[in-house]
Amino acid sequence: EPTRGTNTLDLILTNNTQTVVEIKVGKPLLVGVSDHLLVEGLIGHNPISLTDDQEVVIDPHSFRAVNFHHSNFDAMNDMLREIDWHHLKMICDDEEDSDGTLFKNLIVLTVLQVTLLMAPPKKTGGKSNGFRSSVPKLNSLKMKRRKLNRKIDNLSVNNPSSMLIPGLEKEVSLISYAIKDEILSQLNQRESYAVGTIKSNPKYFFSYAKKYAKCKSSVAPLRKVCGSLSTDPVEKADILQSQYTS
Repeated sequence: EPTRGTNTLDLILTNNTQTVVEIKVGKPLLVGVSDHLLVEGLIGHNPISLTDDQEVVIDPHSFRAVNFHHSNFDAMNDMLREIDWHHLKMICDDEEDSDGTLFKNLIVLTVLQVTLLMAPPKKTGGKSNGFRSSVPKLNSLKMKRRKLNRKIDNLSVNNPSSMLIPGLEKEVSLISYAIKDEILSQLNQRESYAVGTIKSNPKYFFSYAKKYAKCKSSVAPLRKVCGSLSTDPVEKADILQSQYTS
């Protein structure tokens, strides 16, 4: 199908044609700016819907490495009372520390040192195998994408001709790619750890391999009576119900 005038200039290549449900050629993305038609491809699964968690190594010299549930807070308080805080304040030159930043940092380091002395470290065994689930970056990207989508929805209702919409849609696409890359990075990290510890921790490796032995997939888009495809879960349920009750 032509994508610019009578010419076909855009090609979509894939090594798995079964995943591509439909290809549509629509209106230009930037009306009045580009005469290239928008090519939309619908695939049968969501490549950014993976739910695996990112695993990161905890810095052993940080508050995150401390098990506060089994800490001796009385001993910590006693040790902190014995510290000459006035002497520590004098160590920080008033001219170089006019805003008190150096003294604040010194307090944090001192408290950290006392905490590491009087509190046990977190155990690195068990399900996490020395890693701690950390998804703030992924959650931040998803939250940003949701905010942008809400802004696009509001503009589409209140000001459909706004020139901000194409830019916001492009930003949403870039964030979606970033989310996908982050998820793939997490998966690669888990796989590398499983392979690297196959001798020292075979239990983790076989647990990891068993987890991905079965492939879970969602219901692909279904075609309605009018001929258009539906990705809405409720509509797909109605289509399947109608199919098997007729």
